Amino acid sequence: MRGLPIASLTLAFCLALPAVAGAELAPIKLSRSAPADVVSTADALAAGVEGGRFSGAEERNPENGQAFLHLAATHPDPAVVAASLRAMTYTWRSTPRPGGKRSVMNRDFVTVVHTRLGAEEGIVRKSALRAARLPLSGKSPDPGVLDAVLGLIEKGSTADRLAALITLGNVQAFARSRATKGPLKARVIDALMPLLLTKDAAVVASTLRRLSRSAYPGMPQVKALAGHAQRLAKHPEPAVRGEALRLATTLAGRKASSALTGQLVLGISDKDPFVRATAIELAAELKHRPAVHAIVKLIGDEAPAVRKVGGFTGLDGRPGQARFRVETGGRVDDVALAAMDDLTDGIGAKLECRVSGRDRKAARTKARADAKAWYAAHGSKVPGAKK
Repeated sequence: MRGLPIASLTLAFCLALPAVAGAELAPIKLSRSAPADVVSTADALAAGVEGGRFSGAEERNPENGQAFLHLAATHPDPAVVAASLRAMTYTWRSTPRPGGKRSVMNRDFVTVVHTRLGAEEGIVRKSALRAARLPLSGKSPDPGVLDAVLGLIEKGSTADRLAALITLGNVQAFARSRATKGPLKARVIDALMPLLLTKDAAVVASTLRRLSRSAYPGMPQVKALAGHAQRLAKHPEPAVRGEALRLATTLAGRKASSALTGQLVLGISDKDPFVRATAIELAAELKHRPAVHAIVKLIGDEAPAVRKVGGFTGLDGRPGQARFRVETGGRVDDVALAAMDDLTDGIGAKLECRVSGRDRKAARTKARADAKAWYAAHGSKVPGAKK
């Protein structure tokens, strides 16, 4: 199967609304009835659903693809339908492949996904959003499925919106961080802009992260987005502050203003470790060498570079949580040492202080010592050093 790009946005979500107890789903009419052998396989699979999932072997068996589609369209139990939609992402592909065993997406697949995106049951919407990645991938995303996903962005619950943001990462014209032909990128950006005005911190931070992954200098709505990013960089929720800095930096690119680089340096001393780590990472991306003077003070900061935002109900009825992290390390000190490695290149003796290897404790100890020794010897050569 052509890979379903899971736009991780580096987010881990538990998403959803409780399913309606005892509710039955209406069947969806397909273009043709399933053959008897497919129906027989489907019945046997449905009997084995446990905890809203098929077994791992059955879920990923391409020979079950047609049976999963049949169940997703016709079974009355939301748990079985949700499990089937999830399994379809493993057993179907968007385009043919010579010798491939997976079913190839057809109009029935799209119809089932589109219809189930409108289900009242959260567990069904969750799996439908996952399956929607196929009809949204490629050069021509299905317009009906895209409309349904954007509808959840506009009017859905917190969990709907978070899941939909992940799904939108498969819309290539939007997700790619460069200009693309046609109005699709601008349309998706316009749909996401109102989310930046909500009071829902998990949604705001996740929207900022999604936009930053698609951003580039000169993108549609760049001035409005930059204004939102500057405003949200002062938000009381650390996840929002950190992701706002990320979007502002991505929109500015290499032509970042002194005001923005100054804001990053201030962020390096933020009271929250996620914001500190994010600011360090962004300063390194911009090659803003003066930040070294602030970063070197954090090479012993062992706080986790992760922020978790809860306060909403997941699509399975359990407490939901959005998780944000930086990409260059799980702790502030690891991010700081990686940044020191990048920002000191070409100044004095070569510094190699990234933390790697199996014995990370020993690697950190050595990296910290090397970074301190380098700064003592060459810190005065770094731009911004006090005279």
